[in-house]
Amino acid sequence: MPQPTPGPQEHPMDLWINDLRKTSVTKTDLCTRLTEHMGLTMKEARELVEGFFDILGTELKRGNTVKLAQFGTFQIRTKAARPGRNLRTQEPVEVNARRSVRFSTGPKLRAQLKASEACAGEANTPHPTANPKPSNPQPLKPEN
Repeated sequence: MPQPTPGPQEHPMDLWINDLRKTSVTKTDLCTRLTEHMGLTMKEARELVEGFFDILGTELKRGNTVKLAQFGTFQIRTKAARPGRNLRTQEPVEVNARRSVRFSTGPKLRAQLKASEACAGEANTPHPTANPKPSNPQPLKPEN
């Protein structure tokens, strides 16, 4: 599928944000965009993307915060152990402590996302393939 080219007022990142509403962006999509915008070969783009995610993952495993200026910050958060419940047996269980990644948007990305929400009133329009949640379904009552 051919990708739209930015017009005189559009930035390539704006196209990405608009595309994100429609579908997920895969590593292959990122590689394709790099070949289009930077003139890299697909092999070079793949090495760049894989290398970036390898470094990002390694730094997060070490417990480091990864800050990408104007884009956002990746941080490791440690979640404490907590009480939970086995949904099948309803017995109380202990949910183990774990680490998770938290992403905070940077000012430039936040502004671009906000601007994309304002255009064309699409901010609250669900994706056509999204499964809408049923509106307060009533439990079935047995007939007498």
